[in-house]
Amino acid sequence: MQLNQADPRSLQISEEAAPTLRSEVLAKQTAAVDTVSGATYTTAAYEASLQSALDTAGYTAPDGSTASTDVSSIQESGGFGH
Repeated sequence: MQLNQADPRSLQISEEAAPTLRSEVLAKQTAAVDTVSGATYTTAAYEASLQSALDTAGYTAPDGSTASTDVSSIQESGGFGH
């Protein structure tokens, strides 16, 4: 997963959120996980990227859940950093 490195604050938020997101995904075996507080954009971008990769690989979560792959609202608001 490539984190946003354009803005120092965004990078800090992403680096703090990534381990939590990774743990949740592995525990739940789905890209549809709870949003990390203070990292709404990072969480949405992480979920969308992971879900896209899982879809490409043909993986389906055991419970059938999926995360949104629509990041247009994030892109319009200025980025993935927080």
